[in-house]
Amino acid sequence: ALPDALQDLAISVGWIESLLWRRKTELDRRRVEDTRIALGILSMAQEQPRFRSACMAVVNELATELQAERVSVGLDRGKGVRLAAMSHNATFRRRSEPVVRLEAAMEEAVDQMAAVRLPDPTATSRTITHAHEELLQDNRDDAVLTVPLLNKGRVIGAITLERGEAFDPVEIGLCETVASTVGPLLKLKSEADHWFAGRLPDLMTN
Repeated sequence: ALPDALQDLAISVGWIESLLWRRKTELDRRRVEDTRIALGILSMAQEQPRFRSACMAVVNELATELQAERVSVGLDRGKGVRLAAMSHNATFRRRSEPVVRLEAAMEEAVDQMAAVRLPDPTATSRTITHAHEELLQDNRDDAVLTVPLLNKGRVIGAITLERGEAFDPVEIGLCETVASTVGPLLKLKSEADHWFAGRLPDLMTN
């Protein structure tokens, strides 16, 4: 019976190897697609001359790609995350209640240095979602996702997406790829805008 058992074992091992290889191939294909989308968004943002217009390019493209009702991006200014742009909205009231709640949700993800989503069937008791729950109560959408915005591995802000349908792991992976890809560019443009704003009065007086 031993040869038969070894043969059955070999078949089982071969099937498992085939399954793992197929999953790896699918994962690699997904990563390539995520990278393609992220680089496309990066290219659009790079064409913009200023920080805010670059942010608008990022949030508008993500809103289209993931069919989100609203996508927002904010940067950590040292005293908390400040909203920089909101998809399909040229202006917003800085201290309005919706903006305050949106910035609180971004800070919640930044503080945990991890993506936060609702609903989330995989969430543990350690996941803090209070600000995201309040954000959902503030609008008519049923799902929200916030991913940290990264620059050289450091969290510098966040991107928040809102829509009626829950976000799945594949979409979260795409958002994280986009956030890590565009983060350095947005940080650079933000610093350039602040430098220009600070230098302009000096240049005008000289």
